[in-house]
Amino acid sequence: MMLSLISFDILSRIPVKSLCRFRCVSKELYALIADPWFLAAHKSRTEPLLIVGSRQDSSLRLIDMDGSVVKVIGDVGSVCELICTSRDNLACVMTHTGDVKVIDLANGEVLVTLQWKDGLWGFGHTIPSNVYKVVYINGDTYEILTVGDSAGWRKMQLPPTSNISYCTIPVVVNGVLHLMLTSQFDGNSVLSFNLANEEWNKGIKCPPSVDLQKCDPELRELNNSLCMVQPVFQGYDRWTDIWLLTNPDKSTWVKIYAIPLDSSSFSRLIPLRLSCDDRKLLFCDTRESTNISKAQIYDSSRWRCGDAPKALDGAHDTNFSRCSLHLESFVLGKS
Repeated sequence: MMLSLISFDILSRIPVKSLCRFRCVSKELYALIADPWFLAAHKSRTEPLLIVGSRQDSSLRLIDMDGSVVKVIGDVGSVCELICTSRDNLACVMTHTGDVKVIDLANGEVLVTLQWKDGLWGFGHTIPSNVYKVVYINGDTYEILTVGDSAGWRKMQLPPTSNISYCTIPVVVNGVLHLMLTSQFDGNSVLSFNLANEEWNKGIKCPPSVDLQKCDPELRELNNSLCMVQPVFQGYDRWTDIWLLTNPDKSTWVKIYAIPLDSSSFSRLIPLRLSCDDRKLLFCDTRESTNISKAQIYDSSRWRCGDAPKALDGAHDTNFSRCSLHLESFVLGKS
């Protein structure tokens, strides 16, 4: 019995790719790995996977935090952008051929194919019903589409202001889509749209030190929270402040990182994942001068950046995002 408990604890911390191999060792090991209690324990202890999209091979790669490729989804098309900003099993992918595809990452099935059009695209699911929706915004056009619904595009409720920023992507966190504004409206800098009831929520103020007129902050999702990325310039010194929204009702933000950047070249930093102890941040660094993306890890205990696993190294056409595809998708025949 003690051996079983020890094995359970050790195996529940092993990456997905290794566990998929261990299934073939014995019937007993397969039964343990396929047990619902084990799947739940593994889900709570392991990091989510990264999605890496590339134009070169027209595929999506799912990679764990150690850099191991867990799954490859082919024939996606030349990936231009990943419109997936929440921890879901579905990904929304924009291709260079003019398609926007919603893909089931468990089996690679394309659920929806839409015609790309210029504007803002958002994607996420409702809570608690877990219905996936695509949002499109351009000028006075606000449309929404429910995945799996034959009704197609529907008109959205118009927002209380038209000062929508087109310099940063919409971000969905916990069933709420967030949009950055170009200037404050009623003292707020972020608009929120509830995907479930399709109504606009109360706005959110920026952190006190963020001035929309002096910098171009971006919204992102980080560990299932809304995140604001603020570039800061002081003379020759450049860095990026990372803020997490801890209380949307009170517009409470906490600055968790100030990451130094190379002063010789402006970089656009995209946070991807915080470690379980919050000491390390995995992020994508894109140099504007070369448009080359590179995954890096910032260690707050050492105040320095280091290279991420080699498998995460990107080129100019590489996109990074995250998903919550877990072990049960592989063990229970969903992949």
